[in-house]
Amino acid sequence: MKLGLRILLPLLLGLSSALIAFQRSRDQGWRSEEEPADSSERNEWAFTRLHYASRGGDYGGFGRFRSGGWFEDYPKADRQFVQGVLRLTRIDARPTQEVVDLDSDALFDFPWIYALNVGSWDFTDAQAKRMREYLLRGGFLVVEPFPRCR
Repeated sequence: MKLGLRILLPLLLGLSSALIAFQRSRDQGWRSEEEPADSSERNEWAFTRLHYASRGGDYGGFGRFRSGGWFEDYPKADRQFVQGVLRLTRIDARPTQEVVDLDSDALFDFPWIYALNVGSWDFTDAQAKRMREYLLRGGFLVVEPFPRCR
């Protein structure tokens, strides 16, 4: 009986902790990167990161943890920023981050876009024209150069 209680008690504590963590993550509204966005979801603001090709290669997949591209600190930094906006303001912010490509028509769906490590971006002429059109339509681009642009 004592041996069964010694095994059962830690097992129950572990399962209840996992259940609480799972419930808390669902309450915050985070979804996995693979889960598609709900197209019916309308919010005042969304954290949108600009996806772009960079000189020296665009390290997606395994290399995404290297520094120097559009994906630096993605997605953790984006999620933490959104969490702060939701907690500290009354802005109806989308609880998940977005990534938008310059070649996509979705570019014009987001009035605020964040780009970093821009010293390595390599726009084609067509992409530069689309970015100009985005800005002329009233889009807001936040650029963070990081040390690689010096």
